[in-house]
Amino acid sequence: MAGVPPFPKPPAGGPRYSLYALGLLALLNLLSYINRNAIFALVSPIERDLHLTDTHLGWIASAYVTLFSVAALPFGVLSDLRSRRAVAAGGVVLWSAFSCLGGLVQGFWQLFICRAAVGIGGAAFAGAAASLVADYFPGKGRAFAMGVLSAGIAIGGVLGIALGGQLEAMYGWRVALMVVGIPGLLLAGLALRLKDPTRSPPELTVRQYWHELEVGVSGVLSQTWPLLLGTAMGGIAALVLDRQYGATSSLDTAAFGLAMGLGLALNIRRWVVQAKATGPDTPPDMMSSTIDEMLSAVRAVLRTPTLKYIFVGGALISFGMNGLVGWAPTFISRELGLTVALTRAGTTSNTTAAIGPL
Repeated sequence: MAGVPPFPKPPAGGPRYSLYALGLLALLNLLSYINRNAIFALVSPIERDLHLTDTHLGWIASAYVTLFSVAALPFGVLSDLRSRRAVAAGGVVLWSAFSCLGGLVQGFWQLFICRAAVGIGGAAFAGAAASLVADYFPGKGRAFAMGVLSAGIAIGGVLGIALGGQLEAMYGWRVALMVVGIPGLLLAGLALRLKDPTRSPPELTVRQYWHELEVGVSGVLSQTWPLLLGTAMGGIAALVLDRQYGATSSLDTAAFGLAMGLGLALNIRRWVVQAKATGPDTPPDMMSSTIDEMLSAVRAVLRTPTLKYIFVGGALISFGMNGLVGWAPTFISRELGLTVALTRAGTTSNTTAAIGPL
């Protein structure tokens, strides 16, 4: 009957498989936030070993939250248009691999790139995982399932600081970053083999992974060249300033942040112009690539004021919470003379982090 919405389809695999998928995705979300927050317990030893300042660590923390906020929308759209499990598994591999690589860095820029990549991986996983869980539980159990998935944000954040502090005290900060990244690499294969609850695609091989996403390198470069150009120019300027004024100066990080921010602003403006230029009734068969379909989705968001407010508000909340959680362990350590590995310091910072979202 016209005008009557269809009943939700039962998820593939049955209730037991839905619970298994929820458990796996909730565990991976927990690991994502452990990887995000573990570095906040390692600020002092990283600054000491790499000869960094609080300004450098602030930029490193901002690299994660900035890329996470910016990448959330395109990866969410990509997962809906193509393969949600491929995007989710790719995000897990990305954040896990670069978290492990973070333990091998020898300077500021290497660590900056690693943490930015961890943020991109977290963004890729978050949207795809939420979409999968919503379809695994299409009825009354959806709210409970989404709550279980989201519990990893608070619990993982607390465990990240606790584990980071304890591992650093026993083995050093490099081992701490590597250890928290290993579980994701071990579980990424399970995420890739999940059954899609509504689309039921064939199982993916490594070769089929990129083919299913249908995103070519040329298409990505054509849509992100302002950001890439700004990042490259900022990197060159930072390198020149670093050699002229030394690593203790903040001019290099300021120049890089300014150039990358301008590139990002120009890129976002370009996407908005392209999205508005595309007709609202463009048929799907006229969209030649995944990039075109992403722009179509962005246009739908721009026509919905509520969604725009949600995206902006979510990004601002992420920046605020990242600053609070990121510097609380260091503040407690410096002001109270405690190390994060000690029970009292860990309890204080972790209790604050756990109560904050409530």
